[in-house]
Amino acid sequence: MNGIKLSAGLRTLLGATIVGVTLASWGCGGGDSSEAVGENSVKIVSGRGTTEAAPVPNGPPTVRLKTSLGSITIELFPDKAPLTVANFLEYVESGYYKGTIFHDVQRGFVAIGGGFEGDLSEKSHRPPIRNEASGDLRNTKGTVAMSRIPDVIDSATCQFFFNLTENDALDQTDRTTPGYGYCVFAKVVQGWEVVEQIAASEVHAEEDFANLPVQTVLIESATRLQ
Repeated sequence: MNGIKLSAGLRTLLGATIVGVTLASWGCGGGDSSEAVGENSVKIVSGRGTTEAAPVPNGPPTVRLKTSLGSITIELFPDKAPLTVANFLEYVESGYYKGTIFHDVQRGFVAIGGGFEGDLSEKSHRPPIRNEASGDLRNTKGTVAMSRIPDVIDSATCQFFFNLTENDALDQTDRTTPGYGYCVFAKVVQGWEVVEQIAASEVHAEEDFANLPVQTVLIESATRLQ
C-alpha cells in the first residue's frame, strides 16, 4: 500500500510510515492552544472562541459506542489527557457520533472513525485542540487515540482510532513535529471482540478512501455511562 491520492480540499489526518506502509485519514486542521481552568474542568481556546467543558466527575468516565457490529465500552483517562477527554465527551454528549462510520480500517494497525457519515460526507466539527501526547500515554493494543494531521501537532478534532496492535511508531518520542505522537486518551474495557470484527472487515478503495469497509460499520450511538 503506497498511500492515498487526496482530492482537493482533503488533508491527511493520521499519517505514519511503518515498515514502508503509509497510512492516512482526513479532516480539518489548524493548531490551537488550551489551558486548564480548574481542578475538574477544561477551557478550550481557539481562534473561533472559547468554550468551557462540563466538569469531569470523580472516577474515570466511561463511554459505550453502540456500533452495527455490537457495543464497545471504553474507559477514559481524564487524569492523563484532561483536555482530550473533555473534548471527546463534548462530542459524545452532543450526539455528534451518531451516524458516523469507521472509514479507514487497516488490519493489524488501526481502525479510524468518528468524522464521516455513511454517504462519506465529512461532518463539521469544533476547532482543533492541543495535543496531549506524552511518554506516559502509549499506543498499545486496546487503547484509543485521537487522529490528527501528521505535520500539524495541534490538529485533532473529532476523529479517533483503536490501536489494533502495539503501535510504538505512533508514540511520542520527542517534542518535534515528526516525533510528537498521537494522544492516547482511553482504553477498551468491554467489547474487544467487536473491535476485532471491525478490524477484520473486508475493505476496498472508494473515492478518496483507500481502506473503506465494504460493509458499512456504523456508530449508532455514543453514550456516557458515568
